[in-house]
Amino acid sequence: MIFALISLLFIVSVQICYKDITHRTISNKAVGLVLILCLLISLKVSLLGDSIGYATLIVVIGFVVSICGVIGGGDIKLLTAYSLAINPNYLSLVFISIGFIGGLQAIYTIGISTIIRKQSVKHQEGLPYGVPISISCILGIILTVLTSNI
Repeated sequence: MIFALISLLFIVSVQICYKDITHRTISNKAVGLVLILCLLISLKVSLLGDSIGYATLIVVIGFVVSICGVIGGGDIKLLTAYSLAINPNYLSLVFISIGFIGGLQAIYTIGISTIIRKQSVKHQEGLPYGVPISISCILGIILTVLTSNI
């Protein structure tokens, strides 16, 4: 059952990444599906009691950061949904991974826009941060499941 849940989560995550890259949006329906799948995974690995507090902290801090314009609200909702299925011991690793992958993505975007397209980065609509969030969180969930006692 856990393999099926992670497989479904992977498929939804690929769709989220595609939409974020092509339209710069993350749909609430997709986030809702991630939330349901992550809740089921969390219940399966007996993690919900531990992760709910961290998810609440992520949404509160994320709301403030979103108001400041640093990151989009959809990204925060997505990260919060994923965090329910990640062992709190691995959250710092996931955040570092998000930053690293996001940094590589930023370097790539700056390079493409300045070298190939000859346009300034300020004309971009921002980075599709759903991609590093999805990749890092899926890896964090897999690590959580592999190290759990199921």
